[in-house]
Amino acid sequence: MSRAYVFGPVFCQPLRLEPGSPIFHTAETREDNYPYRFGRCVIIRYGRAGRAIAIGRWTGYELDEDTAILRALQAVEDDGLFDDDGRISPRFERQVEREIIAQKAAGDVDEEWKLITLMDLAYDGQPDDQDEAGEDR
Repeated sequence: MSRAYVFGPVFCQPLRLEPGSPIFHTAETREDNYPYRFGRCVIIRYGRAGRAIAIGRWTGYELDEDTAILRALQAVEDDGLFDDDGRISPRFERQVEREIIAQKAAGDVDEEWKLITLMDLAYDGQPDDQDEAGEDR
């Protein structure tokens, strides 16, 4: 992606579009590195080679890198992935930590559970006798 030129809350950026793209349209844009801003822009195509320019305004920013990337990828937010403040929920973070422990335990299930219990990562908000869908096991 080409460099965006920022003037306070306003930005412009040269782009390449697919041939036959609309001459004028609006879009949402997000940064994938700090400060993780997002905004709306107008894209104007000029010439036949698919050259365009985006002119827009930053409307906000994400709190952290993980949230910014998940939202940029349009990850589903309906499953409790984000808490009320827009951060990744502790349940999701615990799942990531459990996966890291599983990789480091190198197949030793006893060692894996010992580490998970010591780090208090066993509880994920679901009752022990139900699976994730709420069905009895």
